Amino acid sequence: MNSFSDPSDGANPDWRKFDFTKWNLNDLNLDVSSSTLAGLAEQLFASPEWKKHFTATLPAMKEAVHGYFQKRADTLKASAGAYEEELKERTAEAAQERATFQGTLHAAASPPLMKADPNLFQFGARVVDEKTSLGLPGLQVRLIDETQQGKVLAEGVTDPDGNVLLSLSKEQAAQLAERKSEPSVEVVTPEGKPVYRAAQAVCPRPDHTQTLVAAVSTSIDVQPQLDSAVQFRAEREARALELQTKGDRLKHYYEGVQKRLKAQLDETQQILDEIKREASAKKDDPGPFGAPPEPAASRPPASEASVSPGIARPVGSETARGAKPHEPVAVGPSPAVKTPEKAKKSTKSAGPVSPAATPERRVKRKKKS
Repeated sequence: MNSFSDPSDGANPDWRKFDFTKWNLNDLNLDVSSSTLAGLAEQLFASPEWKKHFTATLPAMKEAVHGYFQKRADTLKASAGAYEEELKERTAEAAQERATFQGTLHAAASPPLMKADPNLFQFGARVVDEKTSLGLPGLQVRLIDETQQGKVLAEGVTDPDGNVLLSLSKEQAAQLAERKSEPSVEVVTPEGKPVYRAAQAVCPRPDHTQTLVAAVSTSIDVQPQLDSAVQFRAEREARALELQTKGDRLKHYYEGVQKRLKAQLDETQQILDEIKREASAKKDDPGPFGAPPEPAASRPPASEASVSPGIARPVGSETARGAKPHEPVAVGPSPAVKTPEKAKKSTKSAGPVSPAATPERRVKRKKKS
């Protein structure tokens, strides 16, 4: 239901004229039903019963509000500590990741490292561009036995760093050593075109390793491999820069998080201080709704002086003589005490006084006797 007869009237109200300190319906263009409902609500909030019940719930409300903000402050403090620990962990992880990546770059800049194996002869080659010294990927490296009409003993394809690892068995290495044959190294393109050759560059022996750097002249034959190497280098440089600045970015991010948490914590602490200050300053102030109702246990018991004459009072306070338990006792003036008016009435109702009862008659009777 629309509370306004004209929605445009309340589109941009001027709240500067509104009195927020009390119930206020001024300058509100309400329809009949809304005005009736608002009027009833205004009477309800202005009634003593509402103020009484609202005042009775104020201590519980204040305690609940204080507990909420105290819990919020504790949560913010715990979050700040958790974020600080998280920053330390992530910073250590970033440093380890950067060190690992730098180790990978260092290893990629040289021929592959190998551990001697008694059952193998291992040969590691790195194929690079002669001008840029970039490792060329995707080229085929072969070990050729010239004494066997160019027989290929082993072959492999260079990785993204331009490295390749070849091996000969113990028997092959022993046969080549017996014939005193030294294989040649040849590098060819994927199309099979030779771009590098080193005659008798390998001396195979079991349980030995050997490395070689093959510098290939820059040409159109290896241009695709060179383009791939340039792109791969750019990606690695970007990755290295990212890892280099990751620690600073993490620090900047968590500083922002801690700053926001501190602002929220300060605001919450201000609210808590204000609640405590208000509770201390207005401890005896009844507030706008009057003093809260006094608990029944704290009220003093009614004394005898406060009981009106002639009103029945339970025996629980004082039990009269001769009264049965749990019966009301009429409290009134003592029958032995008479007022002057009652004394006169009793004298008149006694009738005429006998002469024998007077003091003069009693004296005469004593003399005669």
